[in-house]
Amino acid sequence: MGKLINVRTSDGTAHTNSTTEAVLDSVTIKAGTLQAGKVLRFRGKIRATATNSTDTLTVNASVHTSAATGGTAVGTSGAVDVADNDVVYYDIDLIPQSAAGSSAGTIEVHGTMSAPGAEGTATTRVVHQALSSINYLADQYFVISADWSVASASNSCVAESQVAEELI
Repeated sequence: MGKLINVRTSDGTAHTNSTTEAVLDSVTIKAGTLQAGKVLRFRGKIRATATNSTDTLTVNASVHTSAATGGTAVGTSGAVDVADNDVVYYDIDLIPQSAAGSSAGTIEVHGTMSAPGAEGTATTRVVHQALSSINYLADQYFVISADWSVASASNSCVAESQVAEELI
């Protein structure tokens, strides 16, 4: 068990009727937190609360310099035709590789992110890559965003849960 950074205790803002990627959840990684020897773990769940026909949902995880879409991608669910109550789970570790105080540090990313699916049946995707030129001296953000393939008032998804912790 580590030090809790953030816990979502209620549903976030729904992303509905739009094909513009929107932030569902974000966690601030305070300046100075990133340093070799630490691990930051992010786990959570996104639910498609309502869906239309064969429209697809894509959920993305990224590290960014603000709580906005874009940034450096660390994982994706892939675009999948969803049904009501399908979920995307993520369990992603950020492992800083550089000494504290680096203005161009490296972070190893390991974990899993599921494609949307019924609880217990979603296909899991492995997340593994290295991020470079991450400024450890500035706030960074772990961002979960989503995008619908078609704008429909019947398409809606929401961040239902999230736990972020610094493992020691």
